[in-house]
Amino acid sequence: MPPINPTAVNPLRWAVLTETVVAKPFRPAFAPYLLELDGKRIELSGFMQPLGEDSDMATFMLIEYPVGCWYCEMPELTGIVCVEMPPGKTMTFSRNLVKVTGELSLNATNPENFLYTIRKAKVSQAD
Repeated sequence: MPPINPTAVNPLRWAVLTETVVAKPFRPAFAPYLLELDGKRIELSGFMQPLGEDSDMATFMLIEYPVGCWYCEMPELTGIVCVEMPPGKTMTFSRNLVKVTGELSLNATNPENFLYTIRKAKVSQAD
């Protein structure tokens, strides 16, 4: 992985996220590189997955590959990222690959929330 630049947008790969090990009861051990990215701006590409029925979403899940059936193909806990748009902004659901840029936040304490959240997100078409 490239060195982390605290003032730039840092690329993040799904493989780094899946290195996280979650011991019971909810004790995630994040990779050192991921810990360094906590609170910094990152860029991650993936597929949108709504949290509800609305097509305009302020919050959604980002996954590496599209899922047809959540009962058959549900990603691991480490393969789901929560994406939060800036206050007052929404994003229309897309089945295409998207690029999300925003501030990474790691969750090491609350088992009711996602392990990873991208806050103040900007969503665009992936390259």
